[in-house]
Amino acid sequence: MDGDMIKRVSLACAVLLTVTGVARSQDCKNPQNPENQLEMNFCAAEAFRRADDSLQSLNQEIRVRVTADPMFRAMLESSHSSWVAYRDAQCLFVLGPDAAGSSEPWARFTCMERLTQLRLEEMRALLECEEGSFLCRVPPVKQ
Repeated sequence: MDGDMIKRVSLACAVLLTVTGVARSQDCKNPQNPENQLEMNFCAAEAFRRADDSLQSLNQEIRVRVTADPMFRAMLESSHSSWVAYRDAQCLFVLGPDAAGSSEPWARFTCMERLTQLRLEEMRALLECEEGSFLCRVPPVKQ
């Protein structure tokens, strides 16, 4: 990455962390009909937080299932961190180089929530496939 891109990604991450912290302390009073841009931003941040919490929980469930195999667990960790980097970079790309203004947090969180929901579908499928499938190596729950 060149220096300008690193600065842009760093700034985006700082804004994201700031808005996420503020959003967690606010209420999303009416997610179906927000009253203003700030509430839209809070609601989008809350929707993303819920999706991200679900993904973290699902990853923990998978981590428990693959705990007996250190290589498999490392592969899961690598896959997850690479996916998070992809999600964040993809949303930066989708918003474009001129993304700014009061609606930028809403657009970013909406993009991140959408991609996180798609990832949840992918990861849930890993828990529901038939044992022995070559496309799904996550072991079943031990009884």
